[in-house]
Amino acid sequence: MSVNFFEENCQTSNITHERFGICDDENGDVAYISNKSEQNWIATAINEENLSISFYAIDNCIEIRRQDGTMEKRCDGMLIYKDNVVFVELKNQLKDWIQEGFEQLEATIQHFMIVHDIEAIRHKRAFVANKKKKHFHVIRHEMKKRFFDTYKVRINVEGTIKIKST
Repeated sequence: MSVNFFEENCQTSNITHERFGICDDENGDVAYISNKSEQNWIATAINEENLSISFYAIDNCIEIRRQDGTMEKRCDGMLIYKDNVVFVELKNQLKDWIQEGFEQLEATIQHFMIVHDIEAIRHKRAFVANKKKKHFHVIRHEMKKRFFDTYKVRINVEGTIKIKST
């Protein structure tokens, strides 16, 4: 079954705010963009160049199924702009959140690669952000290297996503 990661119903377009949040109310609704109510932000995007960005909700919006028909793990969403894709997983928990976030990003990226030529996208990043852990968290170098070697996607565990044109 083909997955449409660019489902129009899951898209928020023309985000040009210099600073905005990516939120997940964890109520079964999709993740969303906000430039208000900072207390709801799990990740913060810094867009100093005011680039036009599209956000696509993935979790609770796009169905991704395994071979056996069960629902696959999915990240919360992705930001698309210029020649960039940024996959985002939002967490609000204290235990096992990094490993769980990695697994959700990895499963999403694997399915994305099936239906889209990820090699054609010049800059590819992934973020796991946690509302309960705002401080920088160190990822083992070998985990980052494995992720990049496998998917050609740079992965970060932090709550601030810098939007840049290069």
